[in-house]
Amino acid sequence: MSITLARNLKIKKKDGLNFSKLSGDNNPIHINEVAGQASQFGENIVHGCLILLRILKKVKIDNFQLIKISFRDFIKYNKNYKIVLQKKSKHKNIYEIYQEDELKILLNIFFKTKNEIKTFKEKTYEKKIKISKAKKNKYNDSKIDPNLKLALCQLSQFVGVEYPGKYSLINEINIYKKKSFLEKNLINIRSNKLDKRFNLIENYLEYKKYFINFKTSIRPQLKIKLEKPSKNILKEINKIKNNILIIGGSNGIGNDLMKLFLNNKKIKVISTFYKNEIKLKNKNLISAKIDITKNIKMLQRIIKKYSPLNIYYFATPIINTRINSKIRNKLYSEFYIKIPIKLVKVSLKYNNNFFYPSTSFINEKNNSNYSLSKMIFEKKIKHLSKRKNKINVLRIPRVNTKHNLSLLNEKLPNFREILFKDKEIRKSVFFL
Repeated sequence: MSITLARNLKIKKKDGLNFSKLSGDNNPIHINEVAGQASQFGENIVHGCLILLRILKKVKIDNFQLIKISFRDFIKYNKNYKIVLQKKSKHKNIYEIYQEDELKILLNIFFKTKNEIKTFKEKTYEKKIKISKAKKNKYNDSKIDPNLKLALCQLSQFVGVEYPGKYSLINEINIYKKKSFLEKNLINIRSNKLDKRFNLIENYLEYKKYFINFKTSIRPQLKIKLEKPSKNILKEINKIKNNILIIGGSNGIGNDLMKLFLNNKKIKVISTFYKNEIKLKNKNLISAKIDITKNIKMLQRIIKKYSPLNIYYFATPIINTRINSKIRNKLYSEFYIKIPIKLVKVSLKYNNNFFYPSTSFINEKNNSNYSLSKMIFEKKIKHLSKRKNKINVLRIPRVNTKHNLSLLNEKLPNFREILFKDKEIRKSVFFL
């Protein structure tokens, strides 16, 4: 059974601003245009609790015991979304929320279930919030329990402002309706950091008859200070005779190299992007919006037109802690094996050099799925490396980029520092 309950629903930017005022969640990733463009999403995204409240108003939730919400992906402003009822029974209803034909949110409402409420002893943060009558009156609502609305708004503020704070996101929410009722107008929140590397945090919030478990993750956006190229580095850049094509030049290493190559005024620098527009305006820069998963033929036309080229492959899928392992592995295979191999073959046809950023974390015994994808690519193109064209695969150590800084909270060197210090790396990157 599949029934579309509501379609052509939309959340506007002003709705996000109003929710920010109501909840106190002024996380810039939701409301500040500059911060949104600088994030891994390339734009502002809707508050998780705002979209949840909108959904709950559209479905019947009067007699539930548990609501489970899994955020698979973010919801965009000013784009239609729809709510689909996938399964209906005495025990539970399953809803799916789609935007642009992609599953964004999975919602399960249980009417009969075992009590799975669990607290935890260890804590990294704890807060108690007193709720005044005046504040409580702000959340009066005829379509949803005001206590639940208040709890979700306070949850949103806690995540986006206090802990983890700026640029943080909600991954999952489980709302339990308790039999016992807390009379005090007090919200209790407790947090426990689960993973030191990815900053996954488990939290719970108690208010009145609601006990809410929720998982969050921080998306730190650290600024990278880039060194200016020295005269010697500029000389090496100016030795490059081929035009440059950077696939994925809007962020990270690709964006950094694009800016370096633009110092050579004798060549054309063509840079592709998909979500984050390239706003630089240089006479020798050509930018093109291309979704390489759907329009690789457009890339082939560019390669044919501007040859001979040095082609740099920096296309990266959006990977975050919300994506399950199967989808993540599929994206790794597509972006790091299938698509670049196609492009290598095209580059050989038109006598172009090809640069591929691999990883130094490759070994035969123990590889992550990311490293395994890079290793498979290296093996598959070995027989092609004997051609006259150069296929340079550089095993780059972990460095700071905008992409990994949106996932990790570590201080690492940036690629430009390594490039300037190591002659062998420059030879590989510059095809010298």
